[in-house]
Amino acid sequence: MSNIDGLKKIYLIKSADYQFAEINLSDNTLLLGESGVGKTTLMRAILFFYTMDYSDTLLNINPETKKSFNQWYFQEPNSHIIYEYTKDDSRSLFIVSNGGHLHYTFIDMTDSELTVKELFLDKNRPRNLQELHENIQLNNLPNYATSKKENYINTFHKKDSNNKKIKQESQTNFTLFEDINSRKEFAKTVSNIFTSSKVHSDTLKKTIVSLIQDSNATINLKKIKDDLNDYVINKREIEDFELKFPTIEKLATTLTDYETVKLEFQKRANQIYKLKTHTVIKSEEIAQQLELLKSESKKLEQHFSISKEIIDEKIALKRQEITIESNDIKNLQIKEKEYKENDIERLLNEYNSEEKYKNEKQNLSIKYKALTSNVENINAEYNKILQKLEKEKEYALFNIKTLKNSDEKKINDKKIAIIQDQESRFLEATTALNSDKIALEEQLKISLESFNEIKIQQGKIENYLFNRVNIDIYS
Repeated sequence: MSNIDGLKKIYLIKSADYQFAEINLSDNTLLLGESGVGKTTLMRAILFFYTMDYSDTLLNINPETKKSFNQWYFQEPNSHIIYEYTKDDSRSLFIVSNGGHLHYTFIDMTDSELTVKELFLDKNRPRNLQELHENIQLNNLPNYATSKKENYINTFHKKDSNNKKIKQESQTNFTLFEDINSRKEFAKTVSNIFTSSKVHSDTLKKTIVSLIQDSNATINLKKIKDDLNDYVINKREIEDFELKFPTIEKLATTLTDYETVKLEFQKRANQIYKLKTHTVIKSEEIAQQLELLKSESKKLEQHFSISKEIIDEKIALKRQEITIESNDIKNLQIKEKEYKENDIERLLNEYNSEEKYKNEKQNLSIKYKALTSNVENINAEYNKILQKLEKEKEYALFNIKTLKNSDEKKINDKKIAIIQDQESRFLEATTALNSDKIALEEQLKISLESFNEIKIQQGKIENYLFNRVNIDIYS
């Protein structure tokens, strides 16, 4: 690389017919190519760097046949021309961008390892002016931006046209030229070279030497000749490569698409594998829950079966007790019938003097009726309790059948609630039955006592009648 300060590279991004072009201008640069490949486009961009004027006259543009500088180089919102130049030990970029109108930016790249592509491209998409400035700030690059032509021209020079030092607005030194007059003189010479091939060799040499500011500098014509020979030798290979380049570019695009599809496929495969693993785990959990629910269902069925057997046994016992009490009542009814058949009341009426026995007979009749009424009430109450227990039993069995067909998730809570409710109801029914049993036992006890008293009284009456008959006989 040359140690001479000045313009080193030029980049065209979305500019003219270039998407992205990088041209190295270090040392000796030879531009060769057929008409229309862009040699003039490149030369005009270089000429603008030195003239700092985009008028059609200075850039040798025929407005009748060619587009203006702005129209040709800045067709898109993200069009840029980037000039890379060195001065002393610094490396700087000067950027001309389309921001509605031309906008000028200086960037100090001396201490940065960032490339122009990394700075200007976002996944192969050129950044617009706003995005570019955001990226500059993100990477903490010293910079100066302006939309005024006068400001950017002053930034390039140490002295003005009157040889007075220019006060710079930028805190970073971006100067390349000593003064405006010497730069204009050189720009005029370069413009003449560009517009006419008839330039005296001494003038051209003097101009180039004044640019590099080194009186001992020479032009290596032998190196230029060797480079030209190398180009001629390799021209066929270059043409072959240019023919194959679309195919290579297509293959590269296909490979990129393949890698993208491959990554997407791997991502989908990982998602499916995770979903499969999650599904297997959930299936195992559901199977365990189903087994647990089946086990609990069996326990509940066994519990209800045992409860049903207990209730049936208690009902059978109560029925036996009722049968016994019914038999007692039947015996009492038989006795009553016997009393009516023997016409005890008529016999008692015959003995008006035996008022005491009449009263006792009446009292016994009242007590018997009361006892009979109590037994009937107890029997009716018991039948009601029995019917209630039967209904509760049917209700419990219906709830069990309903619960079996309901959602498995609610079975546990439903069954527990039913068990608690049935246990509570059973406890209440048992308590009520016990109370009724005690009451029945008390009533039975009273009935037995009354029955015994009736038998005693009957014995007395029979004894009395027997004795009376004997007295009449003996009389």
